[in-house]
Amino acid sequence: ARTQRARRSAPSSQAVTAQHPDRRVALAELIEHRQSGREYSAAPIGRAALERIVHCAQGRSRSGKRNAPSAHGLYPLRLFAIVHRLQGSAQGLYALDMPDALLGAWRKAIAPEALRATSLADDAWLEHAAVVLVVAADYEAANAHFFDQQPDGRRGERYVHIEAGAVL
Repeated sequence: ARTQRARRSAPSSQAVTAQHPDRRVALAELIEHRQSGREYSAAPIGRAALERIVHCAQGRSRSGKRNAPSAHGLYPLRLFAIVHRLQGSAQGLYALDMPDALLGAWRKAIAPEALRATSLADDAWLEHAAVVLVVAADYEAANAHFFDQQPDGRRGERYVHIEAGAVL
């Protein structure tokens, strides 16, 4: 019976599709062909492309809900973009307006080597990417919201980590 239940609840790879620019592609196929890249074109990316990526991470779906889940609907995450090469935009740090998933106001200039200096390794690719998305969290608000639900009072922090994974 356990095997039958697992088979019934497991989706077929053809059942879920994602819109791909060229054609409809099975989600499983997209995941199987995913790979990390650390070499980037010198060309800038378009604002619409960036906003589409951000929409997938933290925007609203057609049903009005956010695309990434959040425990108790708290949404303690904020997204920022460190722009090196974005068509029509100055280099620097931008806040991303959520849940509209739009590039917000320019915040400040960022020295080219600043990201590399904060990474855990010598990540030169951070200086060469057209845009680097940064996820920030309000741990204080998350821990306060869930404080009474766990003896150490850190349940909110754990939810933040789960939510950051869902966004990325």
